[in-house]
Amino acid sequence: MRLRFIDLTVILMVILLPLNNMKLMPQQVLGMTGFNPVNIVWLLAAAMVFFNRKKNEYKVQGVFFAPQVTIFFLAYIMAVLWAVLDFEKMHPPGGYKIAKGDLIVKDLFKAIQLLVAGWIVYKYKAIRGGKYIELAIQLLPVIMLGFAILFYIVDIPSASVTEDGEYATGRDAISANIGFHANGLGGLAVSIFAYLVVGLRKGASIGRLIGIAAALMLVVISFSRMSYVAVVVVYLLLSRRLPVKHNLLAIIMAFLVILAFLPQIISRVQYGMEGGNKNLNEVSAGRVEYIWIPALKTVQNNILLGQGLYGIWKGEKIKTKQGTIALPSHPHNAYLQILLDMGVVGFTFVTLLIGRLWRVSKLNLGFRYALISWLLMALTGNSFYPNPFNYLIWVMYGLALIEDQRAESSLA
Repeated sequence: MRLRFIDLTVILMVILLPLNNMKLMPQQVLGMTGFNPVNIVWLLAAAMVFFNRKKNEYKVQGVFFAPQVTIFFLAYIMAVLWAVLDFEKMHPPGGYKIAKGDLIVKDLFKAIQLLVAGWIVYKYKAIRGGKYIELAIQLLPVIMLGFAILFYIVDIPSASVTEDGEYATGRDAISANIGFHANGLGGLAVSIFAYLVVGLRKGASIGRLIGIAAALMLVVISFSRMSYVAVVVVYLLLSRRLPVKHNLLAIIMAFLVILAFLPQIISRVQYGMEGGNKNLNEVSAGRVEYIWIPALKTVQNNILLGQGLYGIWKGEKIKTKQGTIALPSHPHNAYLQILLDMGVVGFTFVTLLIGRLWRVSKLNLGFRYALISWLLMALTGNSFYPNPFNYLIWVMYGLALIEDQRAESSLA
């Protein structure tokens, strides 16, 4: 299939969306805020699929915005608006700058953009077959790894100076320059790894192998322990579906990557456990005592409907040996975040959403295992709200939905 302009715009959209906050990415074109390369490409892609009148290659029925998706997203909008109305009641940590406008632009509009990106891919696959989407997913980790190496070699000193004049760790400098929290970077990389490894069933192409290797490298340099766990669990679950030769390829690549970073990986895995320490709070980097327990108390303030977005900031400040501190912007647990922001009602909506995604993924195993990685990463970070480090879930949902609908149409 010959590459056309619509293919190019969708490929660029998939690659550029998670890089919108990267240090090198221009945030303005012609002096207009919001008019930047990422938004321009997104608008072009949306226009190309919306106004494309060509008869679809695949006859499909149903909609991307199924009731489970729509209800959850409407609940998210309500949570954002609630946060805007209750803005004065929030207690963000010192140095964290946030304004009411940020809630609309960064939390609401960005989520809409990423969700619509999934719809664009859905429509694109119906029009063009989606052949080039996997190419974009293969290229993404390679590009991100390239920028990570560049930032580490060239720009780490200026990017990692803290308020105290000390240097942060290499992973913090890299993630800050790429525009990702380290755990978010690990979560995105694991979902890419899952999708591409399943793709080996179609053949061990050079593109897939390079993409898998780059995704593994991103997992390692994120130094996110949960992403280490997730990548192992996901591989163990899907390995039985792969031929022996492809399993050997995956194991060899993983071994080489681990070998290259073995001292750093061991050091990270043992963090908080030095000297035989078994204190769960220290092993979890303070999450248990300083985040999860106080957050659970805040949940009780409105267990049915939650507190609105950033509900964690409506809790009491924490008293520590170093003094009184405010809770972070998220509880480092997506399940707890939903309870804080949307309560039991929102948690029910999320459960229905996951059920919908799981059902649609039955014919697209790459999406299914990426979904499993999302649920695993949610235990210590990530989020169920559309954001740059889980946006591929919505892209893969769009791809899988077409396959699911084609199967249903053939049975009708």
